Amino acid sequence: QTLRRAHLLRARAAAYLQKGNTAKALADIEEAAAVAGAMAQDPFFARSMGVSLNLLRGLAHAQAGEFTKAVPLVQAAMQALPYALQVQRVGPEFLEIARDA
Repeated sequence: QTLRRAHLLRARAAAYLQKGNTAKALADIEEAAAVAGAMAQDPFFARSMGVSLNLLRGLAHAQAGEFTKAVPLVQAAMQALPYALQVQRVGPEFLEIARDA
């Protein structure tokens, strides 16, 4: 149930981002990370949920115009070689956009 709660918080954070509410999105991302707690040490969690939370956190910071916070988070997510194809696609596109910003 813990992992399910983290997934739901991550999904709600993405919905908040889509609506442009970065404050609520970041709050949900941090709560999802806190809920995951000790699971963050698991290598499989780190390479899936952990990476997606960092990427989402980076996108939230970018949406808030905080590229100095966003770019390192997205770069770290890409270096983790995430499992999710969507994560693999978003990172490079974001970094290209950030470079032009």
